[in-house]
Amino acid sequence: MNWRPQLQYSIFTVLLMGIVCETCAFQAEYCFLQSFKSQQQLITSDVTGRRIRLSACPKEKNRDEYVTNSTVTRCRSTFCLPLSSDQIKFIATSKRSTNVLGKISRTLFFWQNFDSDDKISTGTSVTFTYDYDLMKVGYDSRSRVLNTTGIVLIHPIGVGISKWFYERLMSSLATTYYEGDFRKQNQRKNRFLVIAPDLLGSGSACNATMYKAGADSEPVEMTKYPLFNISDWTSQIQHLMEDVEKTHVIDQWCVVANGGCSPIALQIAAKSVNSQHPINHAQVSNVILSSVPRLPFFLRPNNTPAKVQKSYRILCGLPGNLFWWYACRNEGAFIQKFSEKNLVADPNNLGEKWRLDCYTNAKMNGGRSKYSTFAFLAGTLQDGCIESLRNLNGSDVSIDVIKGGDIRQNRARSWFWQRKKPKTEEDDDTVTFRPYASFRDYVEKNGNRGQEVVIGGRISLAHEDPCGYSRAMWNFLT
Repeated sequence: MNWRPQLQYSIFTVLLMGIVCETCAFQAEYCFLQSFKSQQQLITSDVTGRRIRLSACPKEKNRDEYVTNSTVTRCRSTFCLPLSSDQIKFIATSKRSTNVLGKISRTLFFWQNFDSDDKISTGTSVTFTYDYDLMKVGYDSRSRVLNTTGIVLIHPIGVGISKWFYERLMSSLATTYYEGDFRKQNQRKNRFLVIAPDLLGSGSACNATMYKAGADSEPVEMTKYPLFNISDWTSQIQHLMEDVEKTHVIDQWCVVANGGCSPIALQIAAKSVNSQHPINHAQVSNVILSSVPRLPFFLRPNNTPAKVQKSYRILCGLPGNLFWWYACRNEGAFIQKFSEKNLVADPNNLGEKWRLDCYTNAKMNGGRSKYSTFAFLAGTLQDGCIESLRNLNGSDVSIDVIKGGDIRQNRARSWFWQRKKPKTEEDDDTVTFRPYASFRDYVEKNGNRGQEVVIGGRISLAHEDPCGYSRAMWNFLT
């Protein structure tokens, strides 16, 4: 047996993996910084009567303990996602190379979903079963209710982030509803049904089963997922809204999203008002966005589909797996450090459960939630929202913004991963070269109200200042 070629191949692979491990530590922090950088560069608007500052909640001894006047119910839903041709092609390209270079390339940069040569044809679908929290606010039989609003909370996408991100907010919504002026405005007029689902590829929504086309096909458990896009998450939320309406009376919907997930909320609202794409019986009347990115994020695509797919394919290989390992090592030490430095105004606002919740959710279901994070880091949500905003132009949908009082910007420290670009007039941050100063100004001129409320916090506002966030929501909805 000639063992020398095999030994040479093993030594070369180990050396190459060492180089990747050395650089992955830098890439891990940089990927997160770049993903959240655009979300923090906000331009302040001074339009009179449109910007409101709410008082922050008093400091509690334990920010993880909130008294709730409503019961949160854990529910379960199933969603069938038809795979697009690109997703099918992405899964089906699993032929293994026999040469040394092919083995190294496959090991380092690509993932293979199936070892067999079975063909995946059009009509293949993936079924996800996931949990969502449901809470009723203002459901009092003694009150004469005139209106019922459903509120959908779309959580951010990141390492270990799922619907638990809104636990504090849901408790605070139930509490602030019965406060002073809000109580007078809400009771006998409005009641609310709040739902917080796990997005596909996050939390409990990581147990997908694939069904190939054909009645006799056997289900296949998927351990690796194709690239998710905005429409996939939009379709999931639309399906859930329709399911909720089967058992609850809903007059209109409000969609809430944070930061980079804003395109999902805008697309849901756009399809709601577009007669060619009716999604449910009750239309979306309000969209509430927090920590919104800068205006160019919404108006022009930042990535091409080919670039996004290439980035996702690389992240699904060894670089992404090393990044995930680095983020989760030492029970989420990097997650805690990164969050304290880049996501909150005060590290104490994270609470004692933040690190544990992130780490636990990142490790559950075999760590499959990494694929939604990889899709986010690859730029799948950076396709621009100009089409959705055009469909919402002049509609009855109100788009309002919640902004954190801390507007510090993150700076990417790793020069190794940066490329210098020549500065042009289009990249100038001054208002002189732009017709609108900020996203809030744009939606106001677009005929979608565009109110702005400033609360405490920096990026993770619903977790940092749930009391201020809930008061801002009631201010928009009543």
